[in-house]
Formats: sequence, C-alpha cells, structure tokens
Amino acid sequence: MRRGFLVSSDASHSRSATSTVNVPQTIKRTPFTPLRSSTPSSEPHPPKILVSIPDGHVGCCERVGLSELLKILRNAGEATPPPQPIIVQIPSVAARPNDTTSTCITIPEARDKLLSRGPYPPIDSSEGCRIRVDDVPGKGKGCLATSAIPRGALIIRERPLVIAPTVMAFPGNFDRTVARAMPPDARAALLALNNCYEDKIVGVLRTNNWGIGALPGHDAPYGGTGAIISRINHSCAPNALFRWNEDMFAAEVRALRPIARGEEVTMCYVPELEGYSSRQARLRDAYGFTCACKLCARTPSARALSDNLRSQLEGATSHGDETPDTRLWAWARDKNTRDDALLAPLLQQVATMEQELYVRPEGWLAVARPLVKIYSALGNTVAVRKWAVCAASYTRAATGTDGGWEAVARAPEQTMWWGVRVTAPTKAGAR
Repeated sequence: MRRGFLVSSDASHSRSATSTVNVPQTIKRTPFTPLRSSTPSSEPHPPKILVSIPDGHVGCCERVGLSELLKILRNAGEATPPPQPIIVQIPSVAARPNDTTSTCITIPEARDKLLSRGPYPPIDSSEGCRIRVDDVPGKGKGCLATSAIPRGALIIRERPLVIAPTVMAFPGNFDRTVARAMPPDARAALLALNNCYEDKIVGVLRTNNWGIGALPGHDAPYGGTGAIISRINHSCAPNALFRWNEDMFAAEVRALRPIARGEEVTMCYVPELEGYSSRQARLRDAYGFTCACKLCARTPSARALSDNLRSQLEGATSHGDETPDTRLWAWARDKNTRDDALLAPLLQQVATMEQELYVRPEGWLAVARPLVKIYSALGNTVAVRKWAVCAASYTRAATGTDGGWEAVARAPEQTMWWGVRVTAPTKAGAR
C-alpha cells in the first residue's frame, strides 16, 4: 500500500438529539397551518414529542500529497524557528498485554495536554477487526473483509504506531532517535510497511500516513501510521473511510457501502471528484503508482463522461448548494406547484452519484436531508424511513454515531415537516 504525508481537516461530529416540545393537539406544529386539524375532545391529550431532522454536517479527512506538503513548508517562512520535537508514548503504560501504544512526535505543549487528558481506553486492534492482511493481485499487500460489513459499521479501530506532524522539520538523527524510542514489536511492524523514499522512518511515514488533524496544544496537521490500517489500498471508488477518534486516541475505518466477505477494503488517497488525469497525476507524483480501479479502467469515452459528471457533482454535493428550508417551505405551501417539483433534481443527483460510485457522506447527506423533509411533507412514511436510514448510515461512517437520524426513521410522523404539504395536482411516489 502506498500513501504520502496526508493533512486532514478535523471531522466535525454532528450529534443531533431529539428535542422534547410540549405541544397540545390543538396547537400548530409549524409556522404554517397543518393539513388536518385536531378533533376537539374533553379528554386531556398527552404532549407530543417532536423529532428533529438533523441539520448538522459532517466533514471527512482530506489528504495532501508530497507536492502540496513542500508548498506548505516553503510558505512557512524561514524567520520563525521550528519547534523542537520531543517523543512521548501514548498511553504511557499499556493497560493490557495486547494494548498498542503510539510513539508520538510532538512539542512540549502538546505532550502535556495529551497526558493530562488520559487515561485513554485500551485499544486492541484484533478486537472486532473485520479485515485481514493478505496478498492482492497486482497490488502487493492489502486488506480483505473477513465477514459481510454493512454501511456505517466499524471495520477496524487501531492505535497508530507513530503519530507525527506532517509539516515539521526533523533533525538529521530523527530516524535513529524514533527507532530507539519505539517498542521493538512496533518498530518491526512499522519497518515492514512499504517505503517509497530513501529515509528509513520518515520514508515509511510519508508513504503510509493518514491525516488526523491537529493535536491538543499544537495547531498543526498530524498524521498517523498504523500496522493494519496503513495496509489498506487505494481506489477512486472506495468502500471505506478513515476517521480519527480523538476521545479514544485511535484511528477508525468504517464502511461507506455494504462490503462482501472476501472483498478488498479500499480508501481513496486523492480528491474523489477530480477528473481521471488529475487523479492519476496525483497518485503517480505522491505515491508512485497508476490506479486501475473500476473508474480508471473505463473506456476513454466513459472516462470523459465520468469527468463531466464528477465536475457537476463537485458543486452539487457541497452544503452551500443544498436545497434550503425556505425553498422547501415555499413549495410545501404552493398549491400550484407539483408535488415532484423538488424531487426530480434530487433524484437525478442520486442517480448520478450511484453511476459514479460516489460514496462521500457529506454528498449523500446533502441529498438525503431535503429528501426526508420533502417526503415528510408529503406524508410518505416508507420514503422518509428509507432516506433517514441512508442518512444514519453515512453519518455513522463519518462520525461513529447516527447523529439523530434513527429517531427520524422510527417516528417520521413526529417531525415538524410531517403533512405540511398542501394538496397539489400530482403526488410523487417514493423512489
């Protein structure tokens, strides 16, 4: 497996809880008049509990190749002296025999904050692990699923062998110093990973690091290298996603779509919505190989069409282009607008993402969220549950939790959007 120094942005963890609102039966649920009014009754009614449709948004780890890393180093300026790195083991003492410790290269301020946040829970990468390292034809080593894995499920949780800043200047004796500081078994596991560069330790880190964001006390990008996670190969149409669990001080990989037993688990090393030529250039320059995944193996004409569709998706899947609530409310109250007026473009976007094997959580949530609201307004229970379950699985893949979507799937009629659509000419069915 080949990978360069990677810089990530902190994944934002969106956790939307259900809110309890005491609303009598005779009181409106929304700023608009509901379709059906309550029948007066002398008997008291229990308060309704409104379920919130989550509005939080997820961010996923991004990567920076070697060329981008060099630009960052050049732009850092020579006037500011670089911080002197120190080495610390996290956690300081293994809690159990199989508990892995991370050799962390950082600065004194970050070391103090990391140690003060402990103790961190023990991590045994073999517990609950759903992959095995094996030979993959044409790729060397890779990771295969040992069982069927649903979307959003945890594939492996692993404490990195080494954590280091991706933009710090290291002294000349860095390799030897780090090697001596690491436990012997961890050092052997690290040096067994692929190395595309001349430096021994630094070369392995550059080839295999995954971005984990900044550490407490040091606002700089860090990368982590794991014994198993760093074996996961690249695909431009991946089935898994890397995330950093700061509370557990561990890396996680979660499924982005259902994975069959024996199927190779892959992650994407480059921006997924870039065109074919750009993706291949990044992979050759930073990681030294040419991709032959399902997307890249298409015919030239099919790749040209794919480039065009991905260019459209790049704008359409950003949160800024998500269907706003003001537009949804206007549609819900307009008798002269068809029921499927807003559905058609969203479902077309779904078809494009499926055709392009696009599985980024933020893109699917930008579609699932308005679909849940639209189908709720239409009173379509089946469709609401379908898209709420979809949103829950993608949110779990990105954050480790369902983000409140499972509550929507259980009780779609208890959202504030339920039944607010006025009668219109044609009612759309669920997709």
